[in-house]
Amino acid sequence: MYSNQKLVIDLLVSMFATFILSTTVLSISTTSWNNNNNINHDRIGLFQQCSKPCCCVVKELNRTITLLILFSIILLIMSTMTSFLLMGTTIGDPNRYYILVPLTLFGAEMSLYIISNEQQFNEIILERRLNIIVFTVCWSLGSKMICSNVFDLSSDQNLTHIHFYRIDIDENNIELSQRLNITTIPTIQWYFHGNKLDELIGVDLEQFINKTQHLAKIYKRKTIKKPSNDLLLSTIDENNILE
Repeated sequence: MYSNQKLVIDLLVSMFATFILSTTVLSISTTSWNNNNNINHDRIGLFQQCSKPCCCVVKELNRTITLLILFSIILLIMSTMTSFLLMGTTIGDPNRYYILVPLTLFGAEMSLYIISNEQQFNEIILERRLNIIVFTVCWSLGSKMICSNVFDLSSDQNLTHIHFYRIDIDENNIELSQRLNITTIPTIQWYFHGNKLDELIGVDLEQFINKTQHLAKIYKRKTIKKPSNDLLLSTIDENNILE
């Protein structure tokens, strides 16, 4: 399944990146110290810091780079642990869910675009393309499950003609959510050329995948593709609307 295959790749990349970053920290620290052969003082800790005040005049290492690398290591470890936690909570489900590790998040062929206001929403739903709108909130575990499966679907070559969008229900989008009667998070809606084709309320990953694949087959031939740089423009092709 998509989730299991991608999970293995993500975790392998995460472990490899953590090893490389950790080695880099130690290399920078050791090299910086050894470059100062005329100084002979006790060293303390991972950063090879000198225990005496006189060492302050010696540039033992670039602390900014070291701290950035250390922060990256912590982020990767937290992402991996979160993935295991989320998989553990859904271990009895036939579909396994997890949160993507940041490094491979950028490798998806299909992006999850962000809609920030109602004007963008109105423009997108008028496109002659199957557009899927996911209403989420940042703290919702169900929202994270849906978003994870969106990236899983990116590996399906039969779905490259559709676009996924996310609307975060915050202070800027409260009026839009009320107008669309969004009362449950997550809520997924399918649109094509101004028509709402279907709606899914709550976390049902099997229905989400099945509906997406079914509608993608139906509307594939009717899709008018646009260049990727035309996404979220302030105007819409008038010819496409009138057809």
